[in-house]
Amino acid sequence: MIPLLALGVPGDAVTAVLLGAFIMKGIQPGPMMYVTELPTVYGVFAALMLANLAMLLVGCAGVRFFTKIVSVEKTILYPLILVVSLLGAFSINKNVFDVGVCVGFGIFGWLMNKYEFPLSPILLTLILGPMCEKNFVRFMNLKHGDFLQIFRSPIAVAFFVLAVLSILYSMWNQNKINKAEAAQRAAEKASQA
Repeated sequence: MIPLLALGVPGDAVTAVLLGAFIMKGIQPGPMMYVTELPTVYGVFAALMLANLAMLLVGCAGVRFFTKIVSVEKTILYPLILVVSLLGAFSINKNVFDVGVCVGFGIFGWLMNKYEFPLSPILLTLILGPMCEKNFVRFMNLKHGDFLQIFRSPIAVAFFVLAVLSILYSMWNQNKINKAEAAQRAAEKASQA
């Protein structure tokens, strides 16, 4: 919440959803939010305090019940979650297309989870994408369509270099992890033989 309210940048997937809700309501989070939307900021602070108090009360009162929920078998729990999700998708607009979209994104999320793609960057992209596009169009209008003007700013070049270096480092690190896992699997096979 601190990066979201102070800088207008979400810190995780949950605050990215909150950022999307703010933007849909016409509120731009960031430093100016404390000037233009001060009652909203106070409302968020009050809601966080009340949510913590409610979690304490519900947690203390329902601890025995929650332990029983965890012990429910997956064969019962997953169909219930599926039915509630599909009912929720249908009830918003009373449209079967929304159910299809829900199923499609559910399959997409399952495939990403199966192949170990992180879901948070996609959620952040969906939330931050329109903001980036709007600011890119503004930049292009200011520079009369000359994209290469962005490389004349030292700050922009520094961020570009940092982005490329972080991508290269993550690829190198993942390659190193894959090689170590392959070597470990080969050693396990050799010891079993």
